[in-house]
Amino acid sequence: MPRLVGEQFMRSAGLAFVPIPNNTGCMGDNMTGMMNGSLDVAVGIVPATKILKGQVKHLGLMSDVAHPLAPDLTTVKDQGVMLGWGNAALGWGGLVLPKGTPPAIVAKLQQVIGETVQSDEYKKALGPLANMIKYVPPAEFEKLWADSMTLLKPYGDEIKKPIITPADVLR
Repeated sequence: MPRLVGEQFMRSAGLAFVPIPNNTGCMGDNMTGMMNGSLDVAVGIVPATKILKGQVKHLGLMSDVAHPLAPDLTTVKDQGVMLGWGNAALGWGGLVLPKGTPPAIVAKLQQVIGETVQSDEYKKALGPLANMIKYVPPAEFEKLWADSMTLLKPYGDEIKKPIITPADVLR
């Protein structure tokens, strides 16, 4: 996701960089490259800015909205660049089950997960992240997934068809 967000930022800002993909995610080779000077810029994650404070310079949170863990970080929207992804640029995830899971098990998991995620105890344990995590029913999750795929379509051949869709696992 960080790579796609970085690509969307470059397109939205009218910039051109040569992306250097790696297999270690946001904190691995990206941060090593920033520290040793082999990279000029990297798309990282919010904790990297906090952990490496003073060693890397935050240029902009790749989002149209502030991050609850780092409300002091300037968003790219604050700097005049609209990604158009809202808080989806901060990332989202969901739980899926294998196709053919018995409906009773699906219903029970939906109930337990929904109750847990919405409980005061869970929200308290998450602290500031509680504002970022919410339970959405399957139909709303399918819409989020489909909307995200629509937003990613400008990437052409990189994303032709998702390998798996919510309908594949929720039905």
